[in-house]
Amino acid sequence: MTPLAIREIDRLPQRVNPRPVVEAVFEIRYVPDRDPSLLPGLFHAAVCKRYPKVDTLPAYHIPEEFRQATPDFTYQAHHVFHGDKFRIQFGPRVISLVTHHDYPGWSSILPELEWLIGRLKDTSFLSGAERLGTRYINFFSGDVTNDLVIGLHADGQKLQGNEMTFTTIFDREEFRGRLVVNNMASILRNNEAESGTIIDLDLWLGASQFSLFETGITRFEEAHRLNKEVFFGLLKDEFLDSLNPEYG
Repeated sequence: MTPLAIREIDRLPQRVNPRPVVEAVFEIRYVPDRDPSLLPGLFHAAVCKRYPKVDTLPAYHIPEEFRQATPDFTYQAHHVFHGDKFRIQFGPRVISLVTHHDYPGWSSILPELEWLIGRLKDTSFLSGAERLGTRYINFFSGDVTNDLVIGLHADGQKLQGNEMTFTTIFDREEFRGRLVVNNMASILRNNEAESGTIIDLDLWLGASQFSLFETGITRFEEAHRLNKEVFFGLLKDEFLDSLNPEYG
């Protein structure tokens, strides 16, 4: 796999304003060591003081035989636990810490990940972890593809004004990554639909590349750093300057 040829900028901003992150997902795919039907109750008991409200997701109602025969459903969450700044999506093979629309910043996310991994260690229903991933979904109003250092070209000319979706898989250090850019995406914000450009960046490690309870937090920190490097490296200097970057 060829590394993604994205430039490295001299200084990474601590934050930009307005923040483009509409959702950040910190995912752990795992192997359970007991009956999957027992897991929601065990997990709820471990997190209920911090995440008291629970909702059932559509995948929960899919018959077990169909889920087992359909790989797309293997890592879907069945329940969501709601907290003040985060929610936790939980399934028989996946646990994800997810931010709300108001991105709280890495300084709030890191201790929450430490707490969550500590809860998982205490409950002891994981026999192993298969994947550790960090996904950031960023949204900009309008079409900003001309403000990115990458794009689609025809006969040497960059395509502009067309509806486009660009997807690539790449390697960055030890991580595998997926970048998706869609300039005609829609999100729901303040109960109103808004059209613009999505920059969706996912970075992950396989089972042999981390130990959840020993190196999981360090690996999440590395994934966060690389996500920032790739994201800000995608933006042309003039566009980055327009986002009011703040440097530490």
